[in-house]
Amino acid sequence: MKKVLVVLDHADKSDYVQDYALELATLHGSHLSAIAVLDLPWLTAVQPEPLGGAAFKLKHDERMIIETRKRLQELIHTFSERAKAAKVAHTIINAEGFPSVEIEKASLSHDLLIMGREVDLHFQVGDVNDLIIKTIARHNPRPIISLVDAASTKGDVLIAYDDSIQASRALHMFLLLGLGKGRKAHILVINESKKAASLMAEHAKVMCELYGLPTEIHLRQDGKPEDVILEESVRLKISMIIMGAYGKPFFEQMIFGSCTKTVIKKTKIPVFIHH
Repeated sequence: MKKVLVVLDHADKSDYVQDYALELATLHGSHLSAIAVLDLPWLTAVQPEPLGGAAFKLKHDERMIIETRKRLQELIHTFSERAKAAKVAHTIINAEGFPSVEIEKASLSHDLLIMGREVDLHFQVGDVNDLIIKTIARHNPRPIISLVDAASTKGDVLIAYDDSIQASRALHMFLLLGLGKGRKAHILVINESKKAASLMAEHAKVMCELYGLPTEIHLRQDGKPEDVILEESVRLKISMIIMGAYGKPFFEQMIFGSCTKTVIKKTKIPVFIHH
């Protein structure tokens, strides 16, 4: 793992995201890039205005852009000081545009993206949401670690595995990046057929052991996958959940929801996702 990208934002717990990224970069000797996005489309969005209000809105937009840019620079300065103190090689990426688009473009030259589940790029009270992580999780070509609270880069991991392309890619990328080093993997398979579940688990076990991870298999025949994943992650005191993202067709996700989306929304444990 050579380069890691972390998203800077103003969410209440964004310091935890930086802490995790700095710890991970130190552990793996990786270069750490931090991206700060000026959300110009949001700052200059068209709004209803009275007759003659165009000039007022223009001045208001300019003021908002200047103020937001100033706040972003403060975030960048704080991050740079923390990175220097941790002796982590780092660079800053200043971007302007749609946040999800700019973050995805920057991630193309990195191995891994780290960001909070909820992101605040507008410095507005109550303007924190998970829309950006949902969008990026669906389209981003790189794996993502989503965080919602303070977390350790060590400890046991839970691999939610179902033999799908997405789950297989997520596991493989997790292993290739060396994120499993020194950890134990709990392989969770949920399937009505115990025989099928055992076969799936064996596939994941072989891959984990190929990379030196000790494993323990957990088979479940019932329950909604997202509920089982959340239950087992708490019971086993897991420090990271590894899972594929958006394995179902889009139309089916709209009707039944996404297991990935639900797990990201409800868990307080870091989630490693890839599709």
